Amino acid sequence: MNSINIKDTIQDKLIAALKSHQTERLSTLRLLLAAIKEKEIEKRTQLNNIDIICIIEKQINQRLESIQEFTKANRELRVIQEKNEILVLEELLPNQASEEEINQVINNAILVVESKGINGKASIGETIKIIKKELIGRVNMSAISKKIHELFSNK
Repeated sequence: MNSINIKDTIQDKLIAALKSHQTERLSTLRLLLAAIKEKEIEKRTQLNNIDIICIIEKQINQRLESIQEFTKANRELRVIQEKNEILVLEELLPNQASEEEINQVINNAILVVESKGINGKASIGETIKIIKKELIGRVNMSAISKKIHELFSNK
């Protein structure tokens, strides 16, 4: 993943969408590049792949929230459009981690946190931080966060 620049991939997909007249895809990729550019201006540096993955994940989460709101408002066309945009964005993420790999990383992270003697709410945050380092862009971190909170509340 690190050998491939995700920003270059996005630009290549944007050009392909432009040539094939895929307006929804083109719009989604343009919005993503604008978000990346905005962050680069804010940080005053080129973003690395991990930063770009975080932006993509944020864009996906925004669309998931929009889907919930549009569903409540019975705006089915907008729901479909948001889902299509999510599919475009997900193409840019690394391959998703398997359930087995996720569970292994969670268990290892918990062992690391316990070995450091961290307790209480700090242990939740530390565990999530370790997991995020291992699985960035390969899992839905909000789902992982819920899972970690459940595990620690049962202890």
